Amino acid sequence: MLSYIDEFQFAGSDAGVVGVPNSDSDFGAGYAEGKVLMSKRVNADYYSKMMAEKAGSTVSLDANYDAIQNHVNGMSIADAEALSKDEKAVDAVSSATLVDTAGYVGVLVDAAK
Repeated sequence: MLSYIDEFQFAGSDAGVVGVPNSDSDFGAGYAEGKVLMSKRVNADYYSKMMAEKAGSTVSLDANYDAIQNHVNGMSIADAEALSKDEKAVDAVSSATLVDTAGYVGVLVDAAK
């Protein structure tokens, strides 16, 4: 199994984030006023700073994504699925600190199936 994690979220257009491609044209036409759709990975510095301020995070979001990907890459789908059901998945993934590490692994399993 190979994996790649990214998430998308709306942020204020005044937040200084990089919007997804075509956000400034037709694709962004339906966005709420003052909002832009951003990739959390592309805007990892912005999002990680917000996570540090709100939840005391000490590891950047993209580093967490990379740790989960590196752990899962090369696993069988069955092994990754077992990890996704483990309450202590975050402890099994070296360097990952995301509380929902198991959930991220589960989404990767769903995509692989």
